[in-house]
Amino acid sequence: MKRLLIVFCSLAALVNVSTVSQAESPDTIVFGILPYFSPAKLMELHKPIKERLSKDLNEKVSMVSAPNFKKFRERTREGGYDLVFTAPHMARLAELETGYQRVVMSTHRGRPIFLTKQDSQINTLEDLKGKKIALPPPRAINHHVALKALKEHGLEDGKSVTIVTTPSHSSALLSVLNDQVDVAVMGKSPWGAYKKEY
Repeated sequence: MKRLLIVFCSLAALVNVSTVSQAESPDTIVFGILPYFSPAKLMELHKPIKERLSKDLNEKVSMVSAPNFKKFRERTREGGYDLVFTAPHMARLAELETGYQRVVMSTHRGRPIFLTKQDSQINTLEDLKGKKIALPPPRAINHHVALKALKEHGLEDGKSVTIVTTPSHSSALLSVLNDQVDVAVMGKSPWGAYKKEY
Protein backbone atom coordinates (compact mmCIF):
# COMPACT_ATOMS: atom_id res chain seq x y z
CA MET A 1 0.00 0.00 0.00
CA LYS A 2 1.24 3.48 -0.82
CA ARG A 3 2.24 5.56 2.16
CA LEU A 4 0.37 8.59 0.82
CA LEU A 5 2.52 11.21 2.48
CA ILE A 6 3.35 14.64 1.22
CA VAL A 7 6.12 17.00 2.25
CA PHE A 8 5.46 20.66 1.50
CA CYS A 9 8.20 23.05 0.60
CA SER A 10 7.80 26.60 -0.58
CA LEU A 11 9.94 26.51 -3.65
CA ALA A 12 10.17 28.55 -6.77
CA ALA A 13 9.82 25.84 -8.70
CA LEU A 14 11.28 21.71 -6.63
CA VAL A 15 14.14 17.45 -12.42
CA ASN A 16 14.99 14.35 -13.38
CA VAL A 17 17.17 12.61 -10.81
CA SER A 18 16.00 9.35 -12.36
CA THR A 19 12.83 8.22 -14.04
CA VAL A 20 9.99 6.85 -12.00
CA SER A 21 9.83 3.11 -12.25
CA GLN A 22 6.45 1.57 -11.63
CA ALA A 23 8.33 -1.70 -11.08
CA GLU A 24 10.15 -0.48 -7.94
CA SER A 25 10.66 -3.15 -5.29
CA PRO A 26 7.70 -3.28 -2.87
CA ASP A 27 10.07 -2.53 0.03
CA THR A 28 11.37 0.64 -1.64
CA ILE A 29 9.84 4.01 -0.81
CA VAL A 30 9.60 6.15 -3.95
CA PHE A 31 10.47 9.72 -2.94
CA GLY A 32 9.30 12.18 -5.63
CA ILE A 33 11.06 15.56 -5.82
CA LEU A 34 9.59 18.50 -7.74
CA PRO A 35 11.86 19.16 -10.77
CA TYR A 36 13.07 22.67 -10.02
CA PHE A 37 16.81 22.07 -10.57
CA SER A 38 19.14 19.92 -12.60
CA PRO A 39 19.26 16.24 -11.58
CA ALA A 40 22.74 16.65 -10.07
CA LYS A 41 21.69 19.67 -8.00
CA LEU A 42 18.53 17.94 -6.77
CA MET A 43 20.56 14.93 -5.70
CA GLU A 44 23.01 17.16 -3.84
CA LEU A 45 20.27 19.15 -2.09
CA HIS A 46 17.99 16.27 -1.12
CA LYS A 47 20.36 13.37 -0.51
CA PRO A 48 20.49 14.11 3.25
CA ILE A 49 16.68 13.91 3.45
CA LYS A 50 16.70 10.64 1.50
CA GLU A 51 19.36 9.16 3.79
CA ARG A 52 17.56 10.28 6.95
CA LEU A 53 14.26 8.80 5.74
CA SER A 54 15.94 5.53 4.88
CA LYS A 55 17.60 5.35 8.31
CA ASP A 56 14.52 6.34 10.32
CA LEU A 57 12.11 4.10 8.37
CA ASN A 58 14.63 1.28 7.98
CA GLU A 59 13.66 0.94 4.34
CA LYS A 60 15.30 1.65 0.99
CA VAL A 61 14.37 5.06 -0.43
CA SER A 62 14.54 5.75 -4.16
CA MET A 63 14.77 9.47 -4.97
CA VAL A 64 13.14 10.28 -8.32
CA SER A 65 11.59 13.19 -10.21
CA ALA A 66 10.28 13.98 -13.67
CA PRO A 67 11.44 15.84 -16.79
CA ASN A 68 9.14 18.82 -16.07
CA PHE A 69 6.42 20.14 -13.76
CA LYS A 70 3.56 18.83 -15.87
CA LYS A 71 4.91 15.27 -15.88
CA PHE A 72 5.64 15.50 -12.14
CA ARG A 73 2.03 16.46 -11.46
CA GLU A 74 0.77 13.62 -13.70
CA ARG A 75 2.97 11.10 -11.86
CA THR A 76 1.81 12.47 -8.50
CA ARG A 77 -1.84 12.22 -9.60
CA GLU A 78 -1.23 8.62 -10.76
CA GLY A 79 0.26 7.70 -7.36
CA GLY A 80 3.74 7.24 -8.80
CA TYR A 81 5.39 8.48 -5.61
CA ASP A 82 5.01 7.26 -2.03
CA LEU A 83 6.40 10.45 -0.57
CA VAL A 84 6.30 13.82 -2.34
CA PHE A 85 8.43 16.94 -1.85
CA THR A 86 6.73 19.75 -3.72
CA ALA A 87 5.53 23.33 -3.82
CA PRO A 88 2.48 24.34 -1.74
CA HIS A 89 0.07 24.88 -4.63
CA MET A 90 0.96 21.52 -6.19
CA ALA A 91 0.76 19.83 -2.79
CA ARG A 92 -2.77 21.12 -2.29
CA LEU A 93 -3.76 19.68 -5.66
CA ALA A 94 -2.26 16.34 -4.62
CA GLU A 95 -4.34 16.40 -1.43
CA LEU A 96 -7.55 17.23 -3.30
CA GLU A 97 -7.07 15.05 -6.39
CA THR A 98 -5.30 12.00 -5.06
CA GLY A 99 -5.69 11.82 -1.30
CA TYR A 100 -2.08 12.45 -0.33
CA GLN A 101 -1.77 13.56 3.28
CA ARG A 102 0.36 16.43 4.53
CA VAL A 103 3.01 15.42 7.07
CA VAL A 104 5.41 18.38 7.01
CA MET A 105 5.23 21.97 5.80
CA SER A 106 8.02 24.50 5.95
CA THR A 107 7.43 28.00 7.28
CA HIS A 108 9.54 29.44 4.47
CA ARG A 109 7.61 31.74 2.17
CA GLY A 110 8.83 31.87 -1.39
CA ARG A 111 9.10 35.04 -3.42
CA PRO A 112 10.31 35.76 -6.91
CA ILE A 113 13.67 37.38 -7.44
CA PHE A 114 14.20 39.46 -10.57
CA LEU A 115 17.77 38.93 -11.82
CA THR A 116 19.81 40.78 -14.39
CA LYS A 117 23.47 41.09 -15.26
CA GLN A 118 25.59 43.24 -12.97
CA ASP A 119 26.33 45.77 -15.72
CA SER A 120 22.63 46.23 -16.52
CA GLN A 121 20.94 49.61 -16.14
CA ILE A 122 17.86 47.90 -14.67
CA ASN A 123 17.46 48.74 -10.99
CA THR A 124 13.70 48.74 -10.35
CA LEU A 125 10.65 47.01 -11.77
CA GLU A 126 9.73 50.25 -13.55
CA ASP A 127 13.00 49.93 -15.51
CA LEU A 128 11.62 46.74 -17.11
CA LYS A 129 9.42 48.65 -19.57
CA GLY A 130 10.23 47.47 -23.09
CA LYS A 131 12.38 44.60 -21.78
CA LYS A 132 12.29 40.85 -22.30
CA ILE A 133 11.71 38.84 -19.11
CA ALA A 134 12.23 35.07 -18.63
CA LEU A 135 9.87 33.35 -16.20
CA PRO A 136 9.88 29.78 -14.89
CA PRO A 137 7.03 27.55 -16.14
CA PRO A 138 3.41 28.46 -15.29
CA ARG A 139 3.20 25.55 -12.85
CA ALA A 140 5.80 27.34 -10.70
CA ILE A 141 4.11 29.63 -8.21
CA ASN A 142 6.75 32.33 -8.78
CA HIS A 143 5.60 32.60 -12.40
CA HIS A 144 2.26 33.94 -11.19
CA VAL A 145 3.65 36.00 -8.32
CA ALA A 146 6.05 37.68 -10.77
CA LEU A 147 3.22 38.44 -13.23
CA LYS A 148 1.24 40.00 -10.38
CA ALA A 149 4.23 42.14 -9.34
CA LEU A 150 4.71 43.30 -12.94
CA LYS A 151 1.01 44.14 -13.28
CA GLU A 152 1.13 46.16 -10.05
CA HIS A 153 3.85 48.25 -11.70
CA GLY A 154 1.81 48.75 -14.88
CA LEU A 155 3.73 46.17 -16.93
CA GLU A 156 1.83 43.68 -19.12
CA ASP A 157 3.01 41.00 -21.48
CA GLY A 158 2.75 42.04 -25.11
CA LYS A 159 2.15 45.69 -24.21
CA SER A 160 4.99 47.02 -22.08
CA VAL A 161 7.15 43.90 -21.61
CA THR A 162 7.77 40.61 -23.41
CA ILE A 163 7.44 37.49 -21.29
CA VAL A 164 9.39 34.38 -22.26
CA THR A 165 8.31 31.24 -20.43
CA THR A 166 11.18 28.83 -19.82
CA PRO A 167 11.11 25.14 -18.80
CA SER A 168 12.75 25.74 -15.40
CA HIS A 169 14.26 28.28 -13.02
CA SER A 170 17.72 27.33 -14.25
CA SER A 171 16.64 27.94 -17.85
CA ALA A 172 15.42 31.40 -16.92
CA LEU A 173 18.78 32.24 -15.36
CA LEU A 174 20.69 30.82 -18.34
CA SER A 175 18.65 32.96 -20.72
CA VAL A 176 19.98 36.09 -18.96
CA LEU A 177 23.54 34.78 -18.91
CA ASN A 178 23.27 34.01 -22.65
CA ASP A 179 21.83 37.48 -23.46
CA GLN A 180 18.52 36.06 -24.69
CA VAL A 181 16.52 38.19 -22.24
CA ASP A 182 17.15 41.23 -20.06
CA VAL A 183 15.81 39.81 -16.80
CA ALA A 184 15.08 36.38 -15.32
CA VAL A 185 12.76 35.47 -12.49
CA MET A 186 13.69 32.72 -10.04
CA GLY A 187 12.53 31.68 -6.64
CA LYS A 188 14.60 32.60 -3.61
CA SER A 189 15.41 28.95 -2.82
CA PRO A 190 16.70 28.03 -6.29
CA TRP A 191 18.66 31.30 -6.49
CA GLY A 192 20.27 30.64 -3.11
CA ALA A 193 21.71 27.37 -4.38
CA TYR A 194 23.78 29.04 -7.12
CA LYS A 195 27.41 29.96 -6.65
CA LYS A 196 28.27 33.54 -5.75
CA GLU A 197 29.91 34.32 -9.10
CA TYR A 198 26.48 34.39 -10.76
